[in-house]
This record gives sequence, structure tokens and C-alpha cells, in this order.
Amino acid sequence: MRQQVEVNYDTHQEVKNIQGAGFDLKQAEVIVRSINASRNNDISKLATKEQIFVLEKTMDVMAGDISSLKSDVKELSTDVAILKSDVAILKSNVNSLQKDIKTLDDKVTGQIKALDDKLSAQIKALDDKFTAKFIELEAKIDLKIENLGNQLRAEFKEFAQVVLRWLAGLFLTLLGILAMLAFRFFIH
Repeated sequence: MRQQVEVNYDTHQEVKNIQGAGFDLKQAEVIVRSINASRNNDISKLATKEQIFVLEKTMDVMAGDISSLKSDVKELSTDVAILKSDVAILKSNVNSLQKDIKTLDDKVTGQIKALDDKLSAQIKALDDKFTAKFIELEAKIDLKIENLGNQLRAEFKEFAQVVLRWLAGLFLTLLGILAMLAFRFFIH
């Protein structure tokens, strides 16, 4: 929505004022046309200080979220390392148990083999379960990071467009002033 403030601007009086400052009629008219044209620019898409402040606060919050996610990933990595260590200890214990059982008696070899197969299957199931959980958590984290990155890129792109529009208007105003000054320089 374009915000426009209605202010009476007496262009004729302004031309007289400029002529009174030492400019000729043509120069005064060019200056007044330039001022009048700049008053008609749509400034509704320029970012306000408040909007920039809100964007900066949002970016700070997102940076905190990313930091928190990194911390969570670090914690998960530590948990996975502990779980892998526990699995390694379990495997080591199973091997030790197998050796002890084999020394007891040849009669219980069949029972020991069944127990070994069962423990190996359980260890593999636990390993598969932890691996699947880790992959699932990693995918969720990657998705959150990607979504945050996309959101930041979109907000930055929007902010850049606002700044470019503002700079374009400023550039055109400066160009008008320079043209007027050049025109005055070449006339005198």
C-alpha cells in the first residue's frame, strides 16, 4: 500500500525562491521539476528502522537456533559414541563368555552355540536399531538446517531487494542534482 502525504507545494513560489538565490529561470525550473519528481516516488517498499531491527533480531534468534542444533548434534554424536562403546563392550563380553563356556564341557557345546547365536542376533538388532535412529535424527537435523538456511536466504534476498530499491531512488535523485549542477556550470 502506497503511503502518500498530501502537502501543498507551490512550484511557482519555489522557482522564484531559487531565482532569488542566483539561478536563472531554466535552472530554477529544472530544480523544481526534480524535487517534484522525487516527491512522487513510492517509498512504501523501503525498510523502516523498526523492520530492519526486527530482521536483525530474527537473524540473531536463528543464529541461536543453529548454535543449539549444532550442540544437539554434538550431544547425539557423543551418545552414539557411547552406544558404540557399549556395543563393543557387549561384543567383547560375548567373546569372553564364549571362551569360558567352551572350557566347561563338551556336552554343553550345543547350548552355548544357541546362546551365542541369540546374543549375536540381539547385538545386531541393537546395532541396527541405533544406526536407524541415528540416521533418522541426522535426516531431521539436516532438514531443519536446510529449512533455516532457506528461510535466511529468502529474508536476505527480500532485504537486499528493499535496499536496492532505496539505492536506486537515491541514485536517481543524485543524478538529477548532478545534471542540474552540470547544466548550471555549462550555462555560466
